[in-house]
Amino acid sequence: MSSEKTTISAPVQPIVMPCPFCGSSVQMTFKQGDWGYTPNMVGIRCELCGIGFAEQAEEWKQGVGTYSIREQAEAKVLEKWNTRKA
Repeated sequence: MSSEKTTISAPVQPIVMPCPFCGSSVQMTFKQGDWGYTPNMVGIRCELCGIGFAEQAEEWKQGVGTYSIREQAEAKVLEKWNTRKA
């Protein structure tokens, strides 16, 4: 019998900075695409003043349906949000 211990760490919650204009909290959004017609979108938006942006969840090609890589897209949007200039 082995005496090695296995540690399991909980997933790290990403840090989300408040709105650079009003200081309010923000909300992440996800919009499912439509099988080759519209791409999946991930966005972030201030709950008070509405400032924000959205990005395609992955590279998308006309006429080809794809599945979203949602976690990677959310990380990319959060990185841009947290490093933006007011």
